[in-house]
Amino acid sequence: MQNLENTFNYMTSDQPMMSSREIADLTGKQHFHVLRDIRKIVNEIKDEPNMDDFDFKEVFDNREYTKEILLNKSLTLLLISGYNITMRARIIKRWQELEAQQSKFKVPQTFAEALRLAAEQQEKIEQLENKITQDAPKVEFHDLVRSENPRLSMNEFAKMLSKEHSVKIGQNKMMEYLRNAGYLMTGRDNTEKNKPYQKYMQMGWFEIEYKKTPVGLKVQTFITHQGQLELSEQIVNWFKQQ
Repeated sequence: MQNLENTFNYMTSDQPMMSSREIADLTGKQHFHVLRDIRKIVNEIKDEPNMDDFDFKEVFDNREYTKEILLNKSLTLLLISGYNITMRARIIKRWQELEAQQSKFKVPQTFAEALRLAAEQQEKIEQLENKITQDAPKVEFHDLVRSENPRLSMNEFAKMLSKEHSVKIGQNKMMEYLRNAGYLMTGRDNTEKNKPYQKYMQMGWFEIEYKKTPVGLKVQTFITHQGQLELSEQIVNWFKQQ
């Protein structure tokens, strides 16, 4: 697999590629959100063995800003495994169109080639079905995180989880859980208590603001949409066990 920084001249010649812009159009997501999702996946799998099937090319404009990222089918399917069913259906339909176009230019010349092509296509279908089956519980859970807001206050987040998952989740108890789990600081004062650790700030899970109060500055923590996706399941499961 290619690193993002070294892919300017990289392009597979034996398979179609799907643009991050096309994925954004098909899913209704902002393009910069799709780019962020792609980079997150690439960074997580780049050091894993046997990842050569996940190919991509980053395309730059003349100022060397990212214009788009092209993904092969394997990486596209990995990307959309975290998207909802409607989005996945649109992407899969588009891949079928791309492969149909490609097949016009790759007509088997012998009976043996036709058999190999049929076997390869069946194998890809089975792999896709297995992937979707394996990812279904996680995707269904993420589908319940309906907020598309860039961020929520912790009180809003607790209310949303309570409503969407039919479990009573209080803000204070949730904050206590996040402190005990190592996401938020216990803190020496109001400027540190419930402040996210820097690691999770850098990962884009949380944002903070400082508020003036009669007793001085107080930190207010917000959870981003990415943080909601990462933490919702474990928070809900913890409260269900109480």
